[in-house]
Amino acid sequence: MSLLRQAARVAGKDLRIELRSREIVYTMAFFGGLLAVVFSFAFPRNIDMVRGAAPGMLWATIAFSGTIGLGRAFDRERENDTMRALLLACPGLPPSHQCVVVMRTRVHNLVG
Repeated sequence: MSLLRQAARVAGKDLRIELRSREIVYTMAFFGGLLAVVFSFAFPRNIDMVRGAAPGMLWATIAFSGTIGLGRAFDRERENDTMRALLLACPGLPPSHQCVVVMRTRVHNLVG
């Protein structure tokens, strides 16, 4: 089985779990809202400063929320003791490549 097919299966499994529970989405949305409140107190009422800083605030919110989502997704695998199975899911490649974990991280960074 090819690397991309394995990565697609793992990503599909993660997306199905998330669509059922919506646990990570709610956590990321709450944290994003909390960051918006913190940023609103951090900047003065000068609209020009806020317009200049808005792209940075948006990217910081996306990066921090994505990190929370990625951490929670890996915690789920650790709780269910399936991390070893993910690491061994690439036959023919040495375990040092850890291809499934690398692909999964990239998929979660795109989605989360």
